[in-house]
Amino acid sequence: YLLLSYVLYHNGLTPPHIAAGRNLNLPLIGPLLRRAGAFFMRRSFQGDVLYKAVFDEYLHLMFVRGYSVEYFIEGGRSRTGRMLTPRTGLLSMTLRSFERDASRPLALMPVYFSYQRIIEAPTYVSELAGKTKKQETIFDVFKVFSAFKNPFGKVAVSFGEAVLLKDFLDAELPQWSTGPATETRSFSEVCVRLARQLTSRINAAVVLNPVNLVATALLCTPRQTMEDSRLRNQIQALRQIATVTNTIVTALPPAAVIAEAERVAGVERLQKPFGDILFASPATTVLLSYYRNNTVHIFALPSLIARMLR
Repeated sequence: YLLLSYVLYHNGLTPPHIAAGRNLNLPLIGPLLRRAGAFFMRRSFQGDVLYKAVFDEYLHLMFVRGYSVEYFIEGGRSRTGRMLTPRTGLLSMTLRSFERDASRPLALMPVYFSYQRIIEAPTYVSELAGKTKKQETIFDVFKVFSAFKNPFGKVAVSFGEAVLLKDFLDAELPQWSTGPATETRSFSEVCVRLARQLTSRINAAVVLNPVNLVATALLCTPRQTMEDSRLRNQIQALRQIATVTNTIVTALPPAAVIAEAERVAGVERLQKPFGDILFASPATTVLLSYYRNNTVHIFALPSLIARMLR
């Protein structure tokens, strides 16, 4: 939530208001986040018409007054690293607001966050193993300090191609400016198309970091084991493929990429007379799959072509 505000502030831009789940409205933390731009909302509005109407009006008021708003169209954090199916609730509110008052131009800016290591990794592993998600508490804030002893590498924030809402509606819903288009059956279909376009543009703004590269190469092997020289060649090949697709790729050379994955992601090295071996333990393999899944869409089409040629 706060990373984007930090990036915008240090680039001379006004931090946005942030739609946050009400599970974060904790004692002490809630007031702090609210002063940092957060406004809290339920995960679902179903069954409460009044709540939906009030929230709809609140969002409209921010738009017409010219405030920028940040929300996460996936509706939650992915436990696998893959993009979740987008939710259209806040998008539909945005479209309805723009239909009511289009005096201010409105653009939707896709943002991609690229982590070399996420702080919630152990939690995701336990949830994938079948454990239920634990409710956030005020004590979680103090537990996080113990995680700071671990290396987390770097995080990249990149911006995709913006969707100009007027141009999008003119193309997808031509009657929007002449009548109550938001009440038509096709409106929900337009929201779905807008959500898919935004998720595609988020994925197009991907940044390929060292852990993504090593995870993609290493997890393709039967035992998640590879010779150092072969891993370097594979990393170089993956970088060349990603560059062709106009993906932002780490500038580190292959040897430094591997060293960063060893330092941050827990990839291990075994020295042998014929050359070093890089491998991932079973626990590390599960975590690496998260970072592989972050960027697997870059290689989907090239790998399909390679498979057909082979």
